[in-house]
Amino acid sequence: MIKISIKKDFSDTPGGRFINEGPHSGEEFFYDILYPNFEKVLKTSEKLYIDLDQTYGFGSSFLDQSFGELSRRYGANSVLSKIEFKSEDEKGLIERIKDNIINPEKYREKNT
Repeated sequence: MIKISIKKDFSDTPGGRFINEGPHSGEEFFYDILYPNFEKVLKTSEKLYIDLDQTYGFGSSFLDQSFGELSRRYGANSVLSKIEFKSEDEKGLIERIKDNIINPEKYREKNT
């Protein structure tokens, strides 16, 4: 199992959607951490375990640009079968992320 702690491996203050909008964006997380680690687990029987705790929260644009983008590239079933989430700090966060994965076009920014 490959483990990612958003706080330890990325930031305790996840930002907005795109890199050009400021630090710790969903786009940055996607390219630097999520995408390369997802690629690793795709080739194995392992799963990607993502700890969402100890951050100052996640905006919908961050979630879409990271987890929604992963779903648009690989499909919801593939993503959901390879990722496990931990969130004790924020009730409902895992459901929000799964909704981004299942319905990625619902959250996609217009004009992209």
